[in-house]
Amino acid sequence: TVRMYTGRRIGAGTEMPDDVRDETIRSFIEMAAWPFGCQVTVPTLPPRLTVGNLLFPVRQSFQVARSPRDRQIARQGILEGPVLIAQCRPETTFRVTGDEKGNGIGEVCDLFREVGGMLLAAQERAREGAAELRPGEGKWWTTKPRFGGAPNDGILDDLVRNAGIPIPDSMLGDSSSTPAPEAETARKRHKFEHSQGSYATSLARRPSAMRKLSSSEKWKILQPGPSLWDKRMVYEQIGRAMD
Repeated sequence: TVRMYTGRRIGAGTEMPDDVRDETIRSFIEMAAWPFGCQVTVPTLPPRLTVGNLLFPVRQSFQVARSPRDRQIARQGILEGPVLIAQCRPETTFRVTGDEKGNGIGEVCDLFREVGGMLLAAQERAREGAAELRPGEGKWWTTKPRFGGAPNDGILDDLVRNAGIPIPDSMLGDSSSTPAPEAETARKRHKFEHSQGSYATSLARRPSAMRKLSSSEKWKILQPGPSLWDKRMVYEQIGRAMD
């Protein structure tokens, strides 16, 4: 037999710690989702609702998604869905004793949170069969080079000053001197190739120099904004009746 607690309740839900509340609800949902081949996961990206050109942050404690039937795909952490999302909030009342109905705005804000969560779930499920369009993709400010300066203006100089990597002078700027004889050219070519080898060796010894970009290098990068789609989620409208 299982003993049941029959004592008195000594506190409300608002007094429960946030982590205990999240784990309790998550365990309860996990027991209901497991028989249907679904699992509870935490979102890998910050949940954001896209409305036109605006991004609204949405509170999301966890989500339920279905595991693929292919074991090889499932081992890679790929999920299908989402089936639902959950919000664990401590709010249980929105006005103090004596306030008339309609004076407070706490219940309106809580309603906005719920509507935002439902819209986010509907937006993610509607991505089934669609291709991702990253913010700014195809626009002129992500395709045309930035104005001003030469193609490598200031980039190699930053590597010399900040990272301390030895770079030959021929790589830092164009030479305006007259061409030298063939023997002198061969000697300079050999010296230049040797310097390039030492430059590559220095980069291999300092991997952080390649990962850490300077401000000018970041400014010259042309690419769309960060992705808003979860790479480990195959968006599907699970549970919707097929037309």
